[in-house]
Amino acid sequence: MRFPISLMLFLLLLGVACGVHWRITRRTTTSSTWGPRDIQKWCRLNFGPAWGGRGC
Repeated sequence: MRFPISLMLFLLLLGVACGVHWRITRRTTTSSTWGPRDIQKWCRLNFGPAWGGRGC
């Protein structure tokens, strides 16, 4: 199932915006640096089998 490129870009921007917001709100309790596990989870969510990708 193929998605239009514009939809993919929109979802990517939405993901980035949510990630920035989440990091800002989380900064008060913990450090704002991303660990390898966080990046792996993000990659699996955004580029996993659901999107037709192979993941990270």
